[in-house]
Amino acid sequence: MTAVPAPISGLPRFKHGQVQYGAKAYVFEAGTTTPKLTYKDPTFSQEHTHPVAVDGEGNFPAIYIGEGNYDIRIVDGAGAVIGALNQLQGAVTEETEPPPDPEDVDATKLHQTGDMKIRYDSGVLQGWVRANGRSIGSSSSGASERANADSQALFLHLWAKDPNLTVLPSRGVSAAADWAANKTIALPDFRGRALVGLDDMGNTAAGLLTGVTFTSGSATTLGAKAGASTVTLTTAQIPGHTHTATSASAGGHNHTVTGTTNTTGNHSHTYTRPPGELDHPAGTNAGFETRGHNTTANTGTDGAHAHSVSGSTNTTGAHTHSINVEPAGGGEAHNNLQPSFLVSVYIKL
Repeated sequence: MTAVPAPISGLPRFKHGQVQYGAKAYVFEAGTTTPKLTYKDPTFSQEHTHPVAVDGEGNFPAIYIGEGNYDIRIVDGAGAVIGALNQLQGAVTEETEPPPDPEDVDATKLHQTGDMKIRYDSGVLQGWVRANGRSIGSSSSGASERANADSQALFLHLWAKDPNLTVLPSRGVSAAADWAANKTIALPDFRGRALVGLDDMGNTAAGLLTGVTFTSGSATTLGAKAGASTVTLTTAQIPGHTHTATSASAGGHNHTVTGTTNTTGNHSHTYTRPPGELDHPAGTNAGFETRGHNTTANTGTDGAHAHSVSGSTNTTGAHTHSINVEPAGGGEAHNNLQPSFLVSVYIKL
């Protein structure tokens, strides 16, 4: 008969968040108020008193129950019920059965050499090795992950399934010969990588890995490595877009001009005299001459001088000015990893 501890064994009892140091547990035959024997040990050699009280720290001691179902009522120091558990199963009678014959076990239901599994662990595991890119081999091989005779089956399996796995010092004519020569073979390396199914797996390629960068192998190669942890976008990969910009329009306007001309020094200006203008011969007071045609003459000289200038430019109307939009961005690579949870990958010896 297998002893079953009561579910309150070794636990404190709380009420409104406070430990009940005076708590007691009454154990009854299921569905009755008939007390049921309880024991301090799984061999049923020491009986508890009824009810069973918590210890000085507010914890119930170990409570073992005999055969048959039972109920528990828990009360505080004042006798008020603060908990109840009903129809709990007591000890069960063990049935003696012969151990299964190993030859009766279906081998297909067991792990086979080369099987892989995920485990929340990072250490070694009996019967398995970590798929970490280190090596396996015989006890004389000096392999870095496992050097033991129990690695032979996996050595032969990997040698046959993946010709790209490194065999040191070199790959020979057969897996058996390399094992006998105490060579090592590298394990598949899943460090920092996600698992992705082969694109074909015995079928035609699905084409779902088209355009993916492969650092080794291809979409239909067992053990191929693909993808990158960071990516720098090319110009062709950036979504098409435009930048718009205009300068402010000032409306129709002109500009006022003020200032002076340059000084050109002492000079005169030629001008044309109309017909009929009278002229005195040079240096005389008589002999006026009437001219019947245009003649030219020079103005007097006034020395070096400048002329003031004022006015405004023409009005050109509302207009804008062309501007340049400067490029932005640094072109750095961005992280390409999806939200992930890290575990260890093991492969069966």
